[in-house]
Formats: sequence, structure tokens, C-alpha cells
Amino acid sequence: TDFDSSPVTDDVLRIKNVEAIKRSIRNIVLTNKGERPFNPIFGSNIKAFLFENASPFIKYVLAREIEDSIRNFEPRASEIKCKITGRLDANELIADVSFTPINSTQSVRVNLILERSR
Repeated sequence: TDFDSSPVTDDVLRIKNVEAIKRSIRNIVLTNKGERPFNPIFGSNIKAFLFENASPFIKYVLAREIEDSIRNFEPRASEIKCKITGRLDANELIADVSFTPINSTQSVRVNLILERSR
């Protein structure tokens, strides 16, 4: 995370527009459900799926879980699609999330690295 400062106010710059949506999506996907105090339904359960046996079905379930969690918690994104690439047995998964910001026609992509943590 960059903490660039504003030349006028010398305060930290805020992220705006597409970059704010990208960061929000990253936070939603990488936060476990129950991890946020006072908001136990926020986030996704992808880390639980990363410890399952390696199969193509797990990639499908991960993609659907990511899409559902973004639909539930990010109202600024529409037309959400996720594709999981990499090898689950080698701990090399990348979620390629594409979405269209509301009031825009241009599609935006975010790549998220999914890894097991112990």
C-alpha cells in the first residue's frame, strides 16, 4: 500500500474510482467470514476451500464463492466474473476477477493470489 501525500494538504491521498473498487474487492475476497468484529457475514470462505483435496470442482466452487461475495458486498461492481487458474496441489492459485464499474462500460480486471496459510 502506498501512502502518497497530497501536495496541498500534506495528508494521505484517498483512493478514488476504480482503484477504490479494486481494493474493496481484494479486501472482501481475502477476509474470512467471522473475521470482522460486529459484521460476521462479511467476506468469503475461500481459505476454507484451499485446504480441500485438489480437484477441478474446487476451482469452480472457489470462483462461485468469490463472485457471490463480491455481489453481496460491493454494490459498485456489476457483471462480475471470476476464473481460477494455477495448480491447487502446488499452492499456486490465481483468481482473475473481471467486473464493470457502475456507470461505466469498460471492464476492469483484478488478479488475486490465493494461498494457503497455516
